[in-house]
Amino acid sequence: MTRTENLRSCACVGIVLFAFYQVTFSTEDHHKLVQFLFSPERYDPVVRPVMEKNTTTDIEMKLFVSQVLDMDERKQTLKTNVWLTLEWIDEFMAWSPEDYNNITNIKVPSGRLWLPDLTLYDNAGDKYEGFLKGHGRIVVVFHTGLVHWASPVIFVSYCKIGVRLFPFDRQQCPMKFGPWQYNGNEVALNGTGDRSVFKSDGEWEMENLLAEGHVEFYPDAPGIPYTDVSYTIFFRRRSQYYIFNLIMPCVLISIITMLNFFLPADSGEKISLGITALLSLTVFLLLIAETMPPSSEVPIIGQYYAATMVLVSLSLVMTVLVLNLHYRGPSSKPIPRWVKKIVLGHMQRFLLVRKQPLFNENFRKSRRRMRKRDSGNLSEFIPYTEDGRESPLNGIKFGGKLKRREENSNSSNHSDNIVTVTSNDQTIIMRQILREMKSITARFEDQDKKDTLHGDWKQVASVIDRMFMVIYIIGTASTVVFISMNIPLA
Repeated sequence: MTRTENLRSCACVGIVLFAFYQVTFSTEDHHKLVQFLFSPERYDPVVRPVMEKNTTTDIEMKLFVSQVLDMDERKQTLKTNVWLTLEWIDEFMAWSPEDYNNITNIKVPSGRLWLPDLTLYDNAGDKYEGFLKGHGRIVVVFHTGLVHWASPVIFVSYCKIGVRLFPFDRQQCPMKFGPWQYNGNEVALNGTGDRSVFKSDGEWEMENLLAEGHVEFYPDAPGIPYTDVSYTIFFRRRSQYYIFNLIMPCVLISIITMLNFFLPADSGEKISLGITALLSLTVFLLLIAETMPPSSEVPIIGQYYAATMVLVSLSLVMTVLVLNLHYRGPSSKPIPRWVKKIVLGHMQRFLLVRKQPLFNENFRKSRRRMRKRDSGNLSEFIPYTEDGRESPLNGIKFGGKLKRREENSNSSNHSDNIVTVTSNDQTIIMRQILREMKSITARFEDQDKKDTLHGDWKQVASVIDRMFMVIYIIGTASTVVFISMNIPLA
């Protein structure tokens, strides 16, 4: 073994012996220090640690809000994970480090020391628990008598949650801490807050954390002051989730309802589309109602859904009126003159509703010209007039037949009688045909009148439908503008 290796071995042995010496004597010094500090003759954890009874124990409290575990709007509670730090002077915990191998601090269970009876006044849990003496709480005691208590704690506190601006709301949740039995002459509590360790849960962002001390008097102890620290935590809700899952579907349903006015009345689906949209809005409104507290304060998103439901319901009423006008039967009355002037005149031009072919005046005139022409051509089929003379507009069929009969009239003695009888028969037949043609023409004219009346009501229905669409668009836009004005910009 070389000289260098021998030196290394000796150094390692020396380090191990020194560490063993330090641990051994440090452990013995700790035992001696603990026995000295917590001897029953000198220390009792139930007694406030002051030499003079008039000395006030000042407690410095610092609250770190780490995370929001739950914000329950229905129960009006806030569940938070906080890091709590308390410091005070325990006058019986002082020692000289030189007497105990320069030990400057020790760590002991919190149950062995006097602890202030701090309480969360806004507790909303199942019961009040002393969080300072919880399981596993360790306290650091310094040789100057300074006691440092620090531990993570989960608090469930009452928080009045205002939901009027949901999901664009901001909340202020108080957390009030103070001693329950020790009055302000015995324990004085001061506090500060810190939000540097906060981690967002995806829904809430913490904007600020304020701490304010108070001295208050309570009715169960009149005239006795009590100190407390009130923390106010300012939260802002992140609304992207609700915009995507609640507001966007409502906007799409509103647009789909608007398409109902473009759907032809003859399709028979206008009512079905409106009812489907109304049922969809009802389902989403129930989802919102399940998360909101049962109070008289209606959230802004609930107002938007309610306004949209009203508009969709009105669109259904409008659709029923339009269908009633569209399917007016032959028993309906003619369109009043003022309706023709206002609806089929000014409103039709203003709303840019084009005339359907059935309602075109040129189409009506062409139908009249066709009927006149057919009535004129009908005379060609009548060879004789009513007085028995031959018509000047002799038709081809009957005219040819009569000529052949006249050519053979010389071969028979009774030809004049045959022609006469044949002419009378043809006159009777032609008159019957004329009556039938007049009856058919009258029926067509009556049907034309009915079709014209029905077509006029259809045209009125289309104009009214376009007017209702404009009303719906204005109502929807007004609702969006009104709701947007109530949404905070930042």
